[in-house]
Formats: sequence, C-alpha cells, structure tokens
Amino acid sequence: MTALMQFIALLGIRIRNIGVYKFDLFSTLVGSLIPFVGYVLYWLSIILYATDKLIYSNNDIILYYMFAFLLGFIYSDEIAFSIGEDISHGKMNAFLLLPCNYLIIKLSEYISGSIFVIVVLVILMLYISIASSIIATSISAVMYSTLLIVISVLFYFIYLTALGLITVWMKNIQGMLYFQRILTSLLSGMVIPLSLLPSKLQWLLWNPFAFTMYVPSYIMIFNEVRAEYFIAALSWLAMMIFIYKLIWKFAIKDYQAYGG
Repeated sequence: MTALMQFIALLGIRIRNIGVYKFDLFSTLVGSLIPFVGYVLYWLSIILYATDKLIYSNNDIILYYMFAFLLGFIYSDEIAFSIGEDISHGKMNAFLLLPCNYLIIKLSEYISGSIFVIVVLVILMLYISIASSIIATSISAVMYSTLLIVISVLFYFIYLTALGLITVWMKNIQGMLYFQRILTSLLSGMVIPLSLLPSKLQWLLWNPFAFTMYVPSYIMIFNEVRAEYFIAALSWLAMMIFIYKLIWKFAIKDYQAYGG
C-alpha cells in the first residue's frame, strides 16, 4: 500500500511538470505528422497499384498508422537516459537510500509522460468502436487491445530500465539506444505492418515488440481477439522481468557513485 501511495504521488508530480513543456509537446506532435503522412501516402500508392489483393484497404492503412503513431508516443526512450544519468552522476545513491523501490520511482516517471496519450488512444478506440462506421470493431476488441497495451508498456519500461542499467559498465549508451530504436521500429510494425512481410518472416508477428504497436492496431482494425496474443505478451513480460532482475543484481554489485 505504501508503494502504491508513493507511485500515485510521484505520478501526480510528474504530470504537473509535463504541463510546463507544452510547446515541446506541440512541436513533437506536429513533427510526427510528417512521417505519418509519408507512410500513409506510400501504402495508399502500394494498394492502388498492387497486382495482388492486400488485406488492408485505404481506411485500414490510415487507421493502422494513426494507431501506430499514437502508440509511438507511449514508448519513449528517455527513461533509459534518465537511469544512465542517475548512474553516471552518482544520483543512484540517493534513490538506494530512500525507503522506496527504485523501479516504482522510475515507473511513475515513465507513465506520467505516457498517460495522456494512453487516455486519448483509448477514447479514440472507443469512439471508433461505438460511433464510427469506418471499421466494424467491438468493445471487446477495444478492451483487449487496451490490456495488451498496458502489458506492453510495462514490458517496454522494464526493457529500457535494463538497458539503462548497462551504464554501470558502459559510460555512453546513446549509440546502443539509437540502434535499438531503429530495430524496434521495424519489429514493432511502425515501418511496415508485420502481416505484409514475406511468408518466411511471418514468425516476426510473435516478437515482443509486435505487441507494442502492430498487434493492438491489428486487433482494432480486423476485430480479431485471440487468446494467444495475451499469453505471448504476458510471457515476454515475465521473461523481461527475469532478465531485468539478473541485470539489476550484477549492476548494483558493480555500481560506483561515478558510474561504470
């Protein structure tokens, strides 16, 4: 209960702090429209000139990238840099001495930057399900997608936290984070819907990052609720927690106030 109260209090503080950076948020939203429009126009052209019938219609492609780009705002890499700074600048000492869990502190920081987008996304999905005739999705699909998003947010947060802890051994992880951002963009379905990959690469539909963007978007568009998605997402989360605990154990053992 104490940990929950600390999390709620920290979450409130973080959300208030975000309001200070309204211009930065506005510019980020506007800037993201450029690749969104580019991807949509590219795939609309593919659909127009494709000789084989694709599973996506024009509306499907627009909605897919709308969902994907909204979800992209949730999965920020900033928490990994924040953890890296805590380690390299010796700030980790203060957190370790406080009577609270370091992971809870960082989770409040991470969620506070994403909660607004999550709320907007869920409202949009509910509107599309109830009031829109663009696609025939159901309330159950909306709730299922939301559940997968929550699991994926936790997975991605722990994944980034584990990467941030590597700063104990590596003073600069910017190059590694840039590489993983490119890789996860491909594996999550941000660049191309994973169902459009060649048949030999269809196994990528079950990679952990597919549940951050591709799977929730696909469920919303095609109203396909499958128990396997939940089992797979939960399994990846459990595996990531196990990996994080191992990294934490060795990172704290080797941690020094001035970093790696």
